[in-house]
Amino acid sequence: MKPLLLLIAVSAMTTSFAQGINADDFNLTKPSPENPVQYNLTHKNYTVTGNVVNACDSGSTTLSVTGACSYEWFSDSLGNNLIVSNADLITQTLYNDTTFYLSAGDAVNSTAVAIGSQTSTFSGSVRGYYFQSPSNFTITALWVPTDASTGTSNIAVVRFNSGPPPAFSSTTNDFTLLGYWPQATDDSIYVCIPVQAGDYIGVLGNRGDVNSYLSTPTSTIIDGNSVNLMRCGMQFPLSSTAPQDLWTESGNPISRVFFSYSTSTASSISPISVTVPQSYNSISNIQICEGDSVDIYGSYQDSEGVYIDSSLTIYGCDSVTTTNLSFSVVDVTGSVNGLTLTANLSGVSYQWIDCGNGNTVIQGETNQSFTASANGSYAVIINDGTCSDTSECWVISNVELGELYSGRIEIFPNPTIDKVTILSSEPFINAHLYLLDLNGRVITSNEGINGNEIELDMSQLSVGSYLLKIKENETIFLIKVLKN
Repeated sequence: MKPLLLLIAVSAMTTSFAQGINADDFNLTKPSPENPVQYNLTHKNYTVTGNVVNACDSGSTTLSVTGACSYEWFSDSLGNNLIVSNADLITQTLYNDTTFYLSAGDAVNSTAVAIGSQTSTFSGSVRGYYFQSPSNFTITALWVPTDASTGTSNIAVVRFNSGPPPAFSSTTNDFTLLGYWPQATDDSIYVCIPVQAGDYIGVLGNRGDVNSYLSTPTSTIIDGNSVNLMRCGMQFPLSSTAPQDLWTESGNPISRVFFSYSTSTASSISPISVTVPQSYNSISNIQICEGDSVDIYGSYQDSEGVYIDSSLTIYGCDSVTTTNLSFSVVDVTGSVNGLTLTANLSGVSYQWIDCGNGNTVIQGETNQSFTASANGSYAVIINDGTCSDTSECWVISNVELGELYSGRIEIFPNPTIDKVTILSSEPFINAHLYLLDLNGRVITSNEGINGNEIELDMSQLSVGSYLLKIKENETIFLIKVLKN
């Protein structure tokens, strides 16, 4: 039969598990000596240690569990792949965090034995009883009543190896100590002691070294069988002396020590996570705009370079982090073709400026290419969405008035006193007209021109030469106009 599956979250350190009711609840259902009560006792708490490998990057650990009746370690959550059946699992070398699965078995449906009421007391040396087990069962709890004393409990359980103990004054030490709890402050002691059919079991106990006596002979019921409880003792107080030199004596009282037992068990599978502490060696690359700074390991850095931080993890493993800091470079190179300047970088934002006029922004010039209408030096500001940079200044010195004038455009009268008319053999479509002085400064402009004819009023301008610039999409016409 596969174990009952029950998954419980665990931490990476010492891990405790609680099954069923709180142990204190057991006292609420403790039976009276005359009225044994059957109850479901799943009180066990078990603890796992060794959840962290004591080395960095790889190593083995020993997972140790205490508190349950039986243990099995599996490599899978369904309990199909058994590793070992004991309390300790020595792992193989682990390189990464690994989960094992613990099946912890415990007794359930415990029944308390019935022992009669107190008839007298005896102080000093401890007394108890022994019996021969009629079947296989597990002792799950022991307690001493408070009729004779409310002091701390002293309890011991032994298994006689070669039959019942000898009659007093002979003694025996041929027994296996199954449990010894001197001066216990807990009202009930929860245990997991397997008993086999035919075993001779001795139970000793009292409170404050005062025995609560019950007349002998007496019997009780264990697993449906009548069992005789025979006097057993030693000539020492149990509070300070472990069981030794044990004997039996017929016809004299036994010391009242109750116990509960179970003939059935259940198990659950729980994941046990093992942490393998790791050393860390990480590399990161950071780019910033030139002139900016960035926080690296608690300090702001604005210079390109390699920055290294060394520290220890919470498990004492080396942790080295390397950061490569560099500037994000914007390509601001370009080319000059006649009067046209073109930035090499495509698909970004552009703003052309006049270097000879204090880097003044040239209105409307936000394309990848710019055609100069006057001699001078020009540059472009490029923003790639992350960083912005300005190109070198390119010098234009070969602007000839009328160089871009083509047979499509006709202007008259030229020279003029007041107005000029511009005729185009092809209609303008959303054209822009600028009237510039010979230094390239815009005197007047008119946008969104359509049609074949444009009339320009120059009556208010001073006598001199001007440059008429007409821009239609990427086509530019430059025409020299004289004002008389």
